[in-house]
Amino acid sequence: WKRFIASQMVPAKIMRRSVEATVVNNNEYLFKASSSDIIFPGFMKVSGVETSRRISNQNDDNEETNLPELEINELLNIVEWLTDKKETKPLPRYTEAKLIKALEENGVGRPSTYAAIMSKLFDREYVEKIKKTLAPTNVGKALIGLIIRTEEKCKNENNIDLFDVNFTASMEEKLDEISQGKMEWISMLNDFYPHLLNWKEQAKEKADSSLVNDLLDALSHVSEWAEPVKSGKKIYDDHKTYLDFKDSSNNNEDLTAKQGDLLFKMACRYYHQIPSNISENLNLIKPQPVRDDTSRKLSLFDNITFNEPNKVGKRVYDDSKFVNSLSDQVALGKRLSEKQIAFLDKLILKYGDQLDDLDGIKSELGLDTISTPEVDETIAPLLEIMENISVWAEPVKRGKMEFNDKSFFDSLSTQFKNNGSLSDRQIGALKKMVARYADQIPNYNEKKDSLGLPEPRKPIENKDVKEA
Repeated sequence: WKRFIASQMVPAKIMRRSVEATVVNNNEYLFKASSSDIIFPGFMKVSGVETSRRISNQNDDNEETNLPELEINELLNIVEWLTDKKETKPLPRYTEAKLIKALEENGVGRPSTYAAIMSKLFDREYVEKIKKTLAPTNVGKALIGLIIRTEEKCKNENNIDLFDVNFTASMEEKLDEISQGKMEWISMLNDFYPHLLNWKEQAKEKADSSLVNDLLDALSHVSEWAEPVKSGKKIYDDHKTYLDFKDSSNNNEDLTAKQGDLLFKMACRYYHQIPSNISENLNLIKPQPVRDDTSRKLSLFDNITFNEPNKVGKRVYDDSKFVNSLSDQVALGKRLSEKQIAFLDKLILKYGDQLDDLDGIKSELGLDTISTPEVDETIAPLLEIMENISVWAEPVKRGKMEFNDKSFFDSLSTQFKNNGSLSDRQIGALKKMVARYADQIPNYNEKKDSLGLPEPRKPIENKDVKEA
Protein backbone atom coordinates (compact mmCIF):
# COMPACT_ATOMS: atom_id res chain seq x y z
CA TRP A 1 0.00 0.00 0.00
CA LYS A 2 2.80 2.40 0.92
CA ARG A 3 4.64 1.68 -2.32
CA PHE A 4 1.50 2.33 -4.35
CA ILE A 5 0.74 5.60 -2.58
CA ALA A 6 4.39 6.66 -2.89
CA SER A 7 4.28 6.00 -6.65
CA GLN A 8 1.52 8.64 -6.98
CA MET A 9 3.40 11.33 -5.08
CA VAL A 10 5.81 14.02 -6.29
CA PRO A 11 9.60 13.50 -6.31
CA ALA A 12 11.73 14.37 -3.32
CA LYS A 13 14.20 17.24 -3.33
CA ILE A 14 17.63 16.63 -1.83
CA MET A 15 20.40 19.20 -1.60
CA ARG A 16 23.89 17.79 -1.63
CA ARG A 17 26.69 20.11 -0.54
CA SER A 18 30.45 19.63 -0.75
CA VAL A 19 32.95 21.80 1.09
CA GLU A 20 36.71 22.09 0.53
CA ALA A 21 38.88 23.87 3.08
CA THR A 22 42.60 24.57 2.71
CA VAL A 23 45.01 24.93 5.62
CA VAL A 24 48.49 26.30 5.03
CA ASN A 25 51.05 25.58 7.76
CA ASN A 26 54.47 24.73 6.32
CA ASN A 27 52.55 22.28 4.13
CA GLU A 28 49.22 22.75 2.44
CA TYR A 29 46.38 20.45 3.52
CA LEU A 30 43.08 20.01 1.78
CA PHE A 31 40.04 18.94 3.81
CA LYS A 32 36.76 17.84 2.28
CA ALA A 33 33.29 17.31 3.72
CA SER A 34 29.90 16.69 2.21
CA SER A 35 26.30 16.39 3.34
CA SER A 36 22.91 15.54 1.90
CA ASP A 37 19.95 17.45 3.25
CA ILE A 38 16.36 16.54 2.48
CA ILE A 39 14.66 19.80 1.55
CA PHE A 40 11.31 18.28 0.59
CA PRO A 41 10.65 14.57 1.32
CA GLY A 42 7.90 14.03 -1.28
CA PHE A 43 7.20 10.31 -1.82
CA MET A 44 9.90 9.43 0.75
CA LYS A 45 7.55 10.55 3.53
CA VAL A 46 5.30 7.55 2.87
CA SER A 47 7.77 4.95 1.64
CA GLY A 48 10.03 5.18 4.67
CA VAL A 49 13.08 6.05 2.57
CA GLU A 50 13.45 9.37 4.39
CA THR A 51 14.11 7.73 7.76
CA SER A 52 16.43 5.06 6.38
CA ARG A 53 18.37 7.71 4.46
CA ARG A 54 18.95 9.78 7.59
CA ILE A 55 20.17 6.70 9.46
CA SER A 56 22.41 5.76 6.53
CA ASN A 57 23.98 9.22 6.50
CA GLN A 58 24.67 9.05 10.23
CA ASN A 59 26.49 5.72 9.78
CA ASP A 60 28.52 6.88 6.78
CA ASP A 61 32.02 8.10 7.70
CA ASN A 62 32.13 10.23 4.54
CA GLU A 63 28.82 12.01 5.19
CA GLU A 64 28.15 14.74 7.72
CA THR A 65 24.65 14.93 9.15
CA ASN A 66 24.62 18.74 8.84
CA LEU A 67 27.07 21.33 7.58
CA PRO A 68 26.88 24.96 8.67
CA GLU A 69 26.16 27.72 6.18
CA LEU A 70 29.46 28.75 4.59
CA GLU A 71 30.55 31.39 2.09
CA ILE A 72 33.16 31.07 -0.64
CA ASN A 73 36.62 32.26 0.62
CA GLU A 74 35.30 32.44 4.18
CA LEU A 75 38.04 32.22 6.82
CA LEU A 76 37.67 29.38 9.30
CA ASN A 77 39.13 29.03 12.77
CA ILE A 78 41.08 25.90 13.69
CA VAL A 79 39.45 24.53 16.80
CA GLU A 80 41.47 21.36 17.26
CA TRP A 81 44.00 19.21 15.39
CA LEU A 82 42.93 15.56 15.18
CA THR A 83 44.87 12.63 13.78
CA ASP A 84 43.22 9.47 12.57
CA LYS A 85 45.03 6.56 10.94
CA LYS A 86 43.06 4.79 8.23
CA GLU A 87 43.85 2.09 5.71
CA THR A 88 42.59 2.00 2.18
CA LYS A 89 39.66 -0.33 1.67
CA PRO A 90 39.11 -2.54 -1.37
CA LEU A 91 36.35 -1.58 -3.74
CA PRO A 92 33.00 -2.92 -2.54
CA ARG A 93 31.50 -5.88 -4.39
CA TYR A 94 28.78 -5.28 -6.93
CA THR A 95 25.13 -5.63 -6.08
CA GLU A 96 22.79 -6.56 -8.92
CA ALA A 97 21.66 -2.95 -9.26
CA LYS A 98 25.22 -1.57 -9.27
CA LEU A 99 26.38 -4.16 -11.79
CA ILE A 100 23.55 -3.24 -14.17
CA LYS A 101 24.42 0.42 -13.67
CA ALA A 102 28.07 -0.33 -14.55
CA LEU A 103 26.93 -2.17 -17.69
CA GLU A 104 24.84 0.85 -18.69
CA GLU A 105 27.69 3.29 -18.08
CA ASN A 106 30.09 1.22 -20.21
CA GLY A 107 27.60 0.63 -23.01
CA VAL A 108 27.52 -3.14 -22.48
CA GLY A 109 24.22 -4.88 -23.01
CA ARG A 110 20.80 -3.34 -23.42
CA PRO A 111 17.80 -3.04 -21.06
CA SER A 112 16.26 -6.08 -22.73
CA THR A 113 19.35 -8.22 -22.02
CA TYR A 114 20.24 -7.20 -18.44
CA ALA A 115 17.85 -9.73 -16.88
CA ALA A 116 19.32 -12.52 -19.05
CA ILE A 117 22.88 -11.50 -18.09
CA MET A 118 22.08 -11.64 -14.37
CA SER A 119 20.25 -14.94 -14.79
CA LYS A 120 23.22 -16.58 -16.53
CA LEU A 121 25.61 -15.48 -13.78
CA PHE A 122 23.54 -17.47 -11.29
CA ASP A 123 22.50 -20.37 -13.56
CA ARG A 124 26.12 -21.10 -14.49
CA GLU A 125 27.17 -20.64 -10.85
CA TYR A 126 29.72 -17.93 -11.63
CA VAL A 127 28.53 -15.86 -8.64
CA GLU A 128 26.55 -16.32 -5.46
CA LYS A 129 24.61 -13.75 -3.50
CA ILE A 130 25.93 -13.06 -0.02
CA LYS A 131 23.50 -10.72 1.69
CA LYS A 132 23.01 -8.22 -1.16
CA THR A 133 26.38 -8.46 -2.88
CA LEU A 134 27.60 -10.75 -5.65
CA ALA A 135 30.60 -12.88 -4.69
CA PRO A 136 32.50 -14.99 -7.25
CA THR A 137 32.35 -18.77 -6.86
CA ASN A 138 35.29 -21.10 -7.51
CA VAL A 139 33.87 -21.68 -11.00
CA GLY A 140 33.76 -17.94 -11.61
CA LYS A 141 37.34 -17.48 -10.38
CA ALA A 142 38.54 -20.35 -12.61
CA LEU A 143 36.77 -18.76 -15.61
CA ILE A 144 38.39 -15.39 -14.96
CA GLY A 145 41.78 -17.10 -14.63
CA LEU A 146 41.29 -18.80 -17.99
CA ILE A 147 40.25 -15.54 -19.64
CA ILE A 148 43.23 -13.63 -18.21
CA ARG A 149 45.71 -16.29 -19.35
CA THR A 150 44.16 -16.40 -22.81
CA GLU A 151 44.07 -12.63 -23.15
CA GLU A 152 47.79 -12.44 -22.31
CA LYS A 153 48.52 -14.84 -25.17
CA CYS A 154 46.35 -12.83 -27.56
CA LYS A 155 47.94 -9.51 -26.54
CA ASN A 156 51.39 -10.93 -27.17
CA GLU A 157 50.31 -11.56 -30.75
CA ASN A 158 48.74 -8.07 -31.06
CA ASN A 159 45.29 -9.54 -31.42
CA ILE A 160 42.05 -7.97 -30.36
CA ASP A 161 40.91 -8.37 -26.75
CA LEU A 162 37.45 -9.95 -26.94
CA PHE A 163 36.76 -9.33 -23.25
CA ASP A 164 37.77 -5.69 -23.21
CA VAL A 165 34.85 -3.48 -22.13
CA ASN A 166 35.42 -1.05 -24.99
CA PHE A 167 35.42 -3.87 -27.54
CA THR A 168 32.13 -5.24 -26.18
CA ALA A 169 30.55 -1.79 -26.18
CA SER A 170 31.66 -1.14 -29.77
CA MET A 171 30.18 -4.48 -30.81
CA GLU A 172 26.85 -3.44 -29.25
CA GLU A 173 26.96 -0.21 -31.24
CA LYS A 174 27.69 -2.10 -34.47
CA LEU A 175 24.76 -4.43 -33.82
CA ASP A 176 22.54 -1.39 -33.33
CA GLU A 177 23.78 0.04 -36.64
CA ILE A 178 23.06 -3.28 -38.37
CA SER A 179 19.51 -3.31 -36.99
CA GLN A 180 19.08 0.26 -38.27
CA GLY A 181 20.41 -0.64 -41.73
CA LYS A 182 23.49 1.59 -41.39
CA MET A 183 26.00 -1.30 -41.61
CA GLU A 184 26.22 -4.59 -43.53
CA TRP A 185 26.37 -7.55 -41.16
CA ILE A 186 28.62 -9.53 -43.54
CA SER A 187 31.38 -6.92 -43.46
CA MET A 188 31.19 -6.76 -39.66
CA LEU A 189 31.51 -10.54 -39.34
CA ASN A 190 34.38 -10.63 -41.83
CA ASP A 191 36.33 -8.36 -39.46
CA PHE A 192 35.27 -10.12 -36.27
CA TYR A 193 35.29 -13.83 -37.09
CA PRO A 194 39.07 -14.33 -37.58
CA HIS A 195 39.68 -12.81 -34.15
CA LEU A 196 37.10 -15.15 -32.61
CA LEU A 197 38.74 -18.23 -34.16
CA ASN A 198 42.14 -17.14 -32.91
CA TRP A 199 40.81 -16.49 -29.42
CA LYS A 200 39.17 -19.94 -29.29
CA GLU A 201 42.47 -21.53 -30.30
CA GLN A 202 44.35 -19.60 -27.63
CA ALA A 203 41.72 -20.54 -25.04
CA LYS A 204 42.61 -24.22 -25.34
CA GLU A 205 44.81 -25.12 -22.41
CA LYS A 206 47.77 -26.96 -23.93
CA ALA A 207 49.69 -29.80 -22.36
CA ASP A 208 53.42 -29.49 -21.65
CA SER A 209 55.01 -30.78 -24.87
CA SER A 210 58.11 -32.15 -23.10
CA LEU A 211 55.93 -34.07 -20.61
CA VAL A 212 53.84 -35.44 -23.48
CA ASN A 213 56.96 -36.74 -25.20
CA ASP A 214 58.17 -38.38 -21.96
CA LEU A 215 54.79 -40.06 -21.44
CA LEU A 216 54.74 -41.34 -25.02
CA ASP A 217 58.24 -42.75 -24.57
CA ALA A 218 57.12 -44.44 -21.34
CA LEU A 219 54.11 -46.04 -23.05
CA SER A 220 56.34 -47.34 -25.85
CA HIS A 221 57.50 -50.01 -23.36
CA VAL A 222 53.99 -51.45 -23.07
CA SER A 223 53.73 -54.85 -24.76
CA GLU A 224 50.33 -56.04 -23.51
CA TRP A 225 47.49 -53.61 -24.08
CA ALA A 226 44.04 -54.00 -22.56
CA GLU A 227 41.30 -55.23 -24.88
CA PRO A 228 39.02 -52.50 -26.32
CA VAL A 229 35.88 -51.91 -24.23
CA LYS A 230 32.57 -50.73 -25.67
CA SER A 231 30.45 -48.49 -23.46
CA GLY A 232 27.27 -47.27 -25.10
CA LYS A 233 28.24 -45.96 -28.54
CA LYS A 234 31.89 -45.36 -27.56
CA ILE A 235 34.78 -47.80 -27.83
CA TYR A 236 37.71 -47.26 -25.46
CA ASP A 237 40.93 -48.58 -26.96
CA ASP A 238 44.12 -47.62 -25.11
CA HIS A 239 46.47 -48.79 -27.86
CA LYS A 240 44.67 -46.83 -30.56
CA THR A 241 44.56 -43.74 -28.36
CA TYR A 242 48.31 -44.02 -27.76
CA LEU A 243 48.99 -44.30 -31.52
CA ASP A 244 46.76 -41.30 -32.27
CA PHE A 245 48.56 -39.15 -29.70
CA LYS A 246 51.92 -40.30 -31.06
CA ASP A 247 50.93 -39.30 -34.62
CA SER A 248 49.84 -35.88 -33.38
CA SER A 249 53.18 -35.40 -31.60
CA ASN A 250 55.14 -36.49 -34.68
CA ASN A 251 53.19 -33.91 -36.72
CA ASN A 252 54.08 -31.18 -34.19
CA GLU A 253 50.44 -30.86 -33.11
CA ASP A 254 49.94 -29.74 -29.52
CA LEU A 255 47.76 -31.83 -27.23
CA THR A 256 45.22 -30.10 -25.02
CA ALA A 257 45.61 -30.15 -21.24
CA LYS A 258 42.71 -32.63 -21.08
CA GLN A 259 44.43 -34.96 -23.54
CA GLY A 260 47.69 -34.65 -21.59
CA ASP A 261 45.84 -35.62 -18.40
CA LEU A 262 44.32 -38.61 -20.21
CA LEU A 263 47.79 -39.66 -21.38
CA PHE A 264 49.15 -39.46 -17.83
CA LYS A 265 46.30 -41.61 -16.45
CA MET A 266 46.90 -44.15 -19.21
CA ALA A 267 50.57 -44.37 -18.25
CA CYS A 268 49.54 -44.96 -14.62
CA ARG A 269 47.30 -47.86 -15.69
CA TYR A 270 50.31 -49.57 -17.31
CA TYR A 271 52.60 -48.76 -14.38
CA HIS A 272 53.83 -52.36 -14.07
CA GLN A 273 55.01 -52.53 -17.71
CA ILE A 274 57.00 -49.29 -17.56
CA PRO A 275 60.59 -49.35 -16.20
CA SER A 276 60.70 -48.23 -12.57
CA ASN A 277 63.21 -45.42 -13.16
CA ILE A 278 60.90 -43.88 -15.81
CA SER A 279 57.86 -44.25 -13.53
CA GLU A 280 59.67 -42.46 -10.71
CA ASN A 281 60.84 -39.61 -12.96
CA LEU A 282 57.28 -39.06 -14.22
CA ASN A 283 55.74 -39.47 -10.74
CA LEU A 284 53.38 -42.11 -12.06
CA ILE A 285 50.79 -43.32 -9.55
CA LYS A 286 50.72 -47.04 -8.94
CA PRO A 287 47.13 -48.11 -9.69
CA GLN A 288 45.09 -49.77 -6.97
CA PRO A 289 43.84 -53.18 -8.04
CA VAL A 290 40.14 -53.84 -8.47
CA ARG A 291 38.67 -55.20 -5.23
CA ASP A 292 38.44 -58.99 -5.15
CA ASP A 293 34.68 -59.02 -4.54
CA THR A 294 33.68 -56.31 -7.07
CA SER A 295 33.41 -58.69 -10.03
CA ARG A 296 31.39 -61.08 -7.85
CA LYS A 297 28.95 -58.31 -6.93
CA LEU A 298 28.52 -57.24 -10.56
CA SER A 299 27.92 -60.84 -11.67
CA LEU A 300 24.84 -60.99 -9.41
CA PHE A 301 23.04 -58.64 -11.81
CA ASP A 302 23.47 -60.88 -14.88
CA ASN A 303 19.92 -62.25 -14.67
CA ILE A 304 18.24 -59.36 -12.88
CA THR A 305 15.19 -57.65 -14.38
CA PHE A 306 15.78 -53.99 -13.61
CA ASN A 307 13.05 -51.47 -12.81
CA GLU A 308 12.11 -48.93 -15.45
CA PRO A 309 14.19 -45.71 -15.38
CA ASN A 310 12.78 -43.20 -12.90
CA LYS A 311 12.70 -39.54 -13.90
CA VAL A 312 12.78 -37.02 -11.07
CA GLY A 313 12.80 -33.44 -12.35
CA LYS A 314 15.43 -33.26 -15.09
CA ARG A 315 17.40 -36.27 -13.82
CA VAL A 316 16.82 -39.86 -14.88
CA TYR A 317 17.81 -42.67 -12.50
CA ASP A 318 18.50 -45.88 -14.44
CA ASP A 319 19.78 -48.81 -12.37
CA SER A 320 20.62 -50.89 -15.45
CA LYS A 321 22.72 -48.12 -16.99
CA PHE A 322 24.52 -47.53 -13.68
CA VAL A 323 25.50 -51.21 -13.28
CA ASN A 324 26.68 -51.39 -16.91
CA SER A 325 28.80 -48.28 -16.37
CA LEU A 326 30.49 -49.88 -13.35
CA SER A 327 31.11 -53.07 -15.33
CA ASP A 328 32.82 -51.05 -18.08
CA GLN A 329 35.08 -49.34 -15.54
CA VAL A 330 36.10 -52.66 -14.01
CA ALA A 331 36.80 -54.06 -17.49
CA LEU A 332 39.23 -51.16 -17.99
CA GLY A 333 40.97 -52.11 -14.75
CA LYS A 334 39.64 -49.14 -12.78
CA ARG A 335 39.04 -49.47 -9.06
CA LEU A 336 35.56 -48.29 -8.07
CA SER A 337 35.23 -45.49 -5.54
CA GLU A 338 33.84 -46.01 -2.05
CA LYS A 339 30.60 -44.24 -3.00
CA GLN A 340 30.16 -46.43 -6.08
CA ILE A 341 30.68 -49.60 -4.01
CA ALA A 342 28.22 -48.37 -1.36
CA PHE A 343 25.52 -47.74 -3.96
CA LEU A 344 26.23 -51.09 -5.63
CA ASP A 345 25.69 -52.82 -2.27
CA LYS A 346 22.34 -51.05 -1.87
CA LEU A 347 21.28 -52.21 -5.34
CA ILE A 348 22.05 -55.83 -4.39
CA LEU A 349 19.66 -55.50 -1.44
CA LYS A 350 17.11 -53.64 -3.57
CA TYR A 351 16.87 -56.52 -6.07
CA GLY A 352 17.45 -59.19 -3.41
CA ASP A 353 14.05 -60.81 -4.04
CA GLN A 354 15.37 -61.92 -7.47
CA LEU A 355 18.51 -63.54 -6.04
CA ASP A 356 18.81 -67.10 -4.78
CA ASP A 357 19.96 -67.41 -1.17
CA LEU A 358 20.11 -63.68 -0.41
CA ASP A 359 21.08 -64.35 3.21
CA GLY A 360 24.07 -66.40 2.06
CA ILE A 361 25.12 -63.65 -0.39
CA LYS A 362 24.86 -61.00 2.35
CA SER A 363 27.02 -63.11 4.64
CA GLU A 364 29.57 -63.83 1.88
CA LEU A 365 29.94 -60.17 0.82
CA GLY A 366 29.64 -58.64 4.28
CA LEU A 367 26.33 -56.91 3.58
CA ASP A 368 24.74 -57.93 6.88
CA THR A 369 25.72 -54.64 8.48
CA ILE A 370 23.91 -52.50 5.87
CA SER A 371 20.72 -51.21 7.43
CA THR A 372 17.65 -50.77 5.28
CA PRO A 373 15.90 -47.44 5.82
CA GLU A 374 12.62 -47.50 7.71
CA VAL A 375 9.69 -47.07 5.36
CA ASP A 376 6.66 -45.02 6.39
CA GLU A 377 3.86 -47.58 6.50
CA THR A 378 1.30 -44.97 5.45
CA ILE A 379 2.80 -44.46 1.95
CA ALA A 380 1.32 -47.57 0.31
CA PRO A 381 -2.25 -46.96 1.64
CA LEU A 382 -2.06 -43.30 0.58
CA LEU A 383 -1.05 -44.20 -2.96
CA GLU A 384 -3.70 -46.92 -3.04
CA ILE A 385 -6.60 -44.63 -2.14
CA MET A 386 -5.40 -42.00 -4.65
CA GLU A 387 -5.72 -44.55 -7.45
CA ASN A 388 -9.51 -44.23 -7.09
CA ILE A 389 -9.50 -40.54 -8.02
CA SER A 390 -11.51 -40.04 -11.19
CA VAL A 391 -11.59 -36.25 -11.52
CA TRP A 392 -8.21 -34.49 -11.29
CA ALA A 393 -7.63 -30.75 -11.03
CA GLU A 394 -6.64 -29.02 -14.24
CA PRO A 395 -2.86 -28.46 -14.64
CA VAL A 396 -1.68 -24.93 -13.91
CA LYS A 397 1.19 -23.37 -15.85
CA ARG A 398 3.26 -20.64 -14.24
CA GLY A 399 6.10 -19.31 -16.31
CA LYS A 400 8.03 -22.30 -17.65
CA MET A 401 6.74 -24.66 -14.96
CA GLU A 402 3.56 -26.71 -14.98
CA PHE A 403 1.96 -27.95 -11.76
CA ASN A 404 -0.02 -31.12 -12.39
CA ASP A 405 -1.54 -33.23 -9.59
CA LYS A 406 -1.93 -36.31 -11.78
CA SER A 407 1.67 -36.22 -13.04
CA PHE A 408 2.92 -35.64 -9.50
CA PHE A 409 0.99 -38.65 -8.21
CA ASP A 410 2.26 -40.86 -11.06
CA SER A 411 5.83 -39.76 -10.31
CA LEU A 412 5.51 -40.65 -6.62
CA SER A 413 3.97 -44.02 -7.46
CA THR A 414 6.82 -44.89 -9.83
CA GLN A 415 9.48 -43.79 -7.34
CA PHE A 416 7.91 -45.80 -4.50
CA LYS A 417 7.65 -48.84 -6.75
CA ASN A 418 11.33 -48.58 -7.72
CA ASN A 419 12.89 -47.46 -4.43
CA GLY A 420 10.37 -48.58 -1.83
CA SER A 421 10.40 -45.19 -0.10
CA LEU A 422 9.66 -41.47 -0.42
CA SER A 423 11.24 -38.46 1.27
CA ASP A 424 9.53 -36.76 4.20
CA ARG A 425 8.82 -33.74 2.03
CA GLN A 426 7.19 -35.90 -0.65
CA ILE A 427 5.06 -37.69 1.95
CA GLY A 428 3.92 -34.34 3.36
CA ALA A 429 2.97 -33.08 -0.11
CA LEU A 430 1.15 -36.34 -0.84
CA LYS A 431 -0.98 -36.04 2.32
CA LYS A 432 -1.93 -32.46 1.43
CA MET A 433 -2.96 -33.60 -2.03
CA VAL A 434 -5.06 -36.45 -0.58
CA ALA A 435 -6.91 -33.91 1.60
CA ARG A 436 -7.83 -31.87 -1.48
CA TYR A 437 -9.58 -34.90 -3.02
CA ALA A 438 -11.35 -35.91 0.21
CA ASP A 439 -14.76 -35.65 -1.46
CA GLN A 440 -13.76 -38.51 -3.84
CA ILE A 441 -12.34 -40.76 -1.10
CA PRO A 442 -14.88 -43.00 0.71
CA ASN A 443 -14.76 -42.82 4.51
CA TYR A 444 -12.11 -40.10 4.48
CA ASN A 445 -12.69 -39.09 8.10
CA GLU A 446 -12.16 -42.67 9.28
CA LYS A 447 -8.86 -42.91 7.40
CA LYS A 448 -7.74 -39.43 8.45
CA ASP A 449 -6.52 -40.36 11.93
CA SER A 450 -4.86 -43.67 11.03
CA LEU A 451 -2.95 -42.19 8.08
CA GLY A 452 -2.16 -38.82 9.67
CA LEU A 453 -4.13 -36.83 7.10
CA PRO A 454 -5.13 -33.16 7.51
CA GLU A 455 -8.70 -31.92 7.53
CA PRO A 456 -10.47 -32.05 4.14
CA ARG A 457 -9.44 -29.09 2.02
CA LYS A 458 -11.42 -27.35 -0.63
CA PRO A 459 -9.52 -27.53 -3.94
CA ILE A 460 -8.21 -24.11 -4.93
CA GLU A 461 -6.87 -24.67 -8.39
CA ASN A 462 -3.92 -22.28 -8.55
CA LYS A 463 -2.65 -22.54 -4.96
CA ASP A 464 -3.17 -26.22 -4.27
CA VAL A 465 -1.76 -27.58 -7.49
CA LYS A 466 1.41 -25.60 -6.80
CA GLU A 467 1.72 -27.14 -3.32
CA ALA A 468 1.59 -30.61 -4.83
